[in-house]
Amino acid sequence: MPLVRIILYANILLEGSMALLFWFFPTWIARQSALPLVTGGEVPRMLMAMYGSAALIPVIIGAWALREEEGSSTRSGLIILLIVFHTLLSLSQFLYNPDPRGGTLHLLLAAGLSAGWKKEMKR
Repeated sequence: MPLVRIILYANILLEGSMALLFWFFPTWIARQSALPLVTGGEVPRMLMAMYGSAALIPVIIGAWALREEEGSSTRSGLIILLIVFHTLLSLSQFLYNPDPRGGTLHLLLAAGLSAGWKKEMKR
């Protein structure tokens, strides 16, 4: 299985699970000490649902990219969009989150998508 497909599936799984957690289990999220920015004080349920909704965007883009033909301009554009998204998100995580794990995960997703996209374009 090509690298880009594996990373797209990982993206869908990770972001989709976060969307579900933020929507349906916000109290569990609030108890996690590894998420200081969403656990500090009383975080409104609406804000948690907004995080969940935002996490669905890369899920939709990843699923759309999987449906497109390898090497097509639409698929390339969607993958580049995910690379930019994860790169910017990792940058904001590194700048404003004292816990580097979230930023590292997003940076790894961006790097994996970049490497997979580059391989796909060479074929």
